[in-house]
Amino acid sequence: MGILDKVKTDMKKILGNTGAFAVSLTITDGSQSVTITGTTASHFLQVDPETGLKMRGRNVHVTVSMGALSDKGYTFRDADGEIALVNHRVTVEGVTLVVRETMPDETFASIVLILGDFV
Repeated sequence: MGILDKVKTDMKKILGNTGAFAVSLTITDGSQSVTITGTTASHFLQVDPETGLKMRGRNVHVTVSMGALSDKGYTFRDADGEIALVNHRVTVEGVTLVVRETMPDETFASIVLILGDFV
């Protein structure tokens, strides 16, 4: 096992450790659903992109392991191999939000999902 394989294995363990950082979350697109673990964070301060000034707002994101999604058979890539999770719904800690943006990290085999209100 090479160093990058070890890093990916370690990241999957960290994101799956509910005794330390991870929480249970459910991801669905309406036709498929999966419950895995990941880390979550919520911030209530944002920067207005037009003015650069601080503003009150909610910024929620979760980080999940690509390996955990694959292990459960959840399709998260499109035909071109790109991450395709935008508009999928995520339920975490009893709140359902929608994926607005993804930030994959192929080195660590993880994906940060930027969430917004589900309307």
